[in-house]
Amino acid sequence: MPRVVLLSKVKRNPYVVLLRQAINRADAGYQAEIDDQFSLGWVLKNRGRALVLHVHWLELFFVYPSWGRSVRRWLSVILGLVAARAVGMRLVYTLHNIWQHESRRAVLVAMGNRVMLWLADA
Repeated sequence: MPRVVLLSKVKRNPYVVLLRQAINRADAGYQAEIDDQFSLGWVLKNRGRALVLHVHWLELFFVYPSWGRSVRRWLSVILGLVAARAVGMRLVYTLHNIWQHESRRAVLVAMGNRVMLWLADA
């Protein structure tokens, strides 16, 4: 059964939980799950297993207190998204907030959103 992976660092958010439940109840032939990890390595490990990646709160995958760690994680996430498209995964992005509430790493968040919106199928 094709998998829809809801990528969210906020695994217990009611929106994400209810969306997973609705996808699993719908008789559409998809199995949804929530994962709070994402990187280039994740894509390589899950290629052929995940059909759709539905991304929530993209910035939570790369915004950290340290600029160095934030940049390294940003690169891994962006390379992961590009690789996901290259191996045939479809990308869906729910943009809950244009800017994160904490306003940290605004340049990385803006660039990440632009890349994600450019790559997204929906």
